[in-house]
Amino acid sequence: MDNDNKQKVQEKKEADLEKLLKQNLAVSQEILNISRYIKKYIFWSRIISVVKILIILVPIILGIMYLPPIIERAVDNINNNINNPLTNITNFK
Repeated sequence: MDNDNKQKVQEKKEADLEKLLKQNLAVSQEILNISRYIKKYIFWSRIISVVKILIILVPIILGIMYLPPIIERAVDNINNNINNPLTNITNFK
C-alpha cells in the first residue's frame, strides 16, 4: 500500500512537471514571437531614422554646393543694375 501511494505521488509529480514544461514551452514560444516583432520594429525604426537624417542633410549639402554661385551671380546682377540702371533696357524711347 505504501508503494502504491509513493507511485501515485510520483506519477502526479511527473504529470505536474509535464504540464509545467508544456506551459513553459508555450510561454517561451510567445516570448520568441514578441522578440521577433520587436527586432523587426527596431530594424525599421533604424531605417526610418536614417532616411529622416538623409532628408534633412541632403538638401543642406546641395544648398552649400550650389547656392554660392547662384547668389554670386544674383549679387553681380544687382550691382550691375545699381551702377548702370539703363543698360539692360532695350526698347527705351
